[in-house]
Amino acid sequence: MTFLVILFVVVASSLGLLALNELYRHTNAYRNQFKDILKFKHLATVPDKSVDVIVLGSNAPKFAFDFSEIQGLVCENWAVGPETFKYDFIILKKFCRKLKHGATVIWPVCPGKFFLDKYGDKSVFVKYYGFLDKEEFPDYDRFQFLKDYRYPLIFVPMRLKRLIKDITEDKRIELSHNPMGADNVKKDASWWIHNCWNPEFGIDIEHMAPLSTKNQKAIDFNIGVLRSAIEFCHANGLHVIFAYLPLTKELGSYFSTDYVESQMTRYVKAAIGGQDIPLVDYMKDGRFQDYDLYINSFFMNRKGARAFTNAFMKENFNQEYYVRQNDASCEKHD
Repeated sequence: MTFLVILFVVVASSLGLLALNELYRHTNAYRNQFKDILKFKHLATVPDKSVDVIVLGSNAPKFAFDFSEIQGLVCENWAVGPETFKYDFIILKKFCRKLKHGATVIWPVCPGKFFLDKYGDKSVFVKYYGFLDKEEFPDYDRFQFLKDYRYPLIFVPMRLKRLIKDITEDKRIELSHNPMGADNVKKDASWWIHNCWNPEFGIDIEHMAPLSTKNQKAIDFNIGVLRSAIEFCHANGLHVIFAYLPLTKELGSYFSTDYVESQMTRYVKAAIGGQDIPLVDYMKDGRFQDYDLYINSFFMNRKGARAFTNAFMKENFNQEYYVRQNDASCEKHD
């Protein structure tokens, strides 16, 4: 009888933990990690060979491209933040069957992306467990899959507090204004340079300090990834456009012409290797520098994204193939 009681308690406790675990997986604290990959679940309903244009990349293009006002083309934003070139390519290969022959891959290049070949913080990989198969996932880790994806509450009981007090749902992608004032936008721009990119990559963006061996290895690796991706696109009848995305005037001021040429364009050209592949530059385009078009100093809001996307499509695609619903224009504020 004692054994049965103990067994009952163990089973009941286990079932209770599993139930709590499933409740935690419905919290914002858990679900916010997977906001970006919901688009890939949607792709299951999209017919093969039906998509005309896709965007790859990390957070900046995720916020910068909004195709909601584009008609006449089937366009998808497949950017996931944060993300390396390697995982951009993995996503492209996984969902390539959705693209028409002759489709266009827009591949944005952010200011420091060539310095990033892998993440030291493994938490960024959690989102990929939601849609990549094990064999598609070079950084797959069985323990991380169990701990952070499948049974997050059981492995970290402190997460129980989120069943009592959850965090706010991440709805930044829906913002149509900048919640920061002018002074905070300047501070945010400084933060990206001095607290994020410079220390993360071991570089000095403003003063163009010599690159380390680690930097050069990352650059060479990423050039190789892009070369392979370009070959893949050509083999599958896809066109590629590389793009530099707009920045606020506050953030763009940190990137000199020399920096863009030596730490971005030089590497893109090395990957292209003389092929006829466009590289379009909107980094300091005056139409899109006003912080009113962003949610901080770097990521565009819906107003900015729609204006930029409409301009990008008009200027880089044959006008006969799409129609804008509205004349989305931006005023330049000096």
